[in-house]
Amino acid sequence: MIAISLMSLSLLSVQTAGQTSTPAPKAPAVDRQDEKVCKRFVETGSLVKGYKTCKTRREWDRETAEVRSNSAPANSCRNSGSGGPC
Repeated sequence: MIAISLMSLSLLSVQTAGQTSTPAPKAPAVDRQDEKVCKRFVETGSLVKGYKTCKTRREWDRETAEVRSNSAPANSCRNSGSGGPC
């Protein structure tokens, strides 16, 4: 009688051990370049007046590259030397 109950217990434990729960599906991985980033710009001279702009990292990087490509280093006061307008 004890042997039968021990066998049934071992069968139950084998059945429950074989039944593994499937993990919950993960959310699709978001590309870091498509991640939304918000930046707050405060008006000079004010502590509260300003605005907030949200763009993807790709858009922020593109805007930064455009600004850097449009500003010529020759126009910089640092590179103008002693005879420059600065």
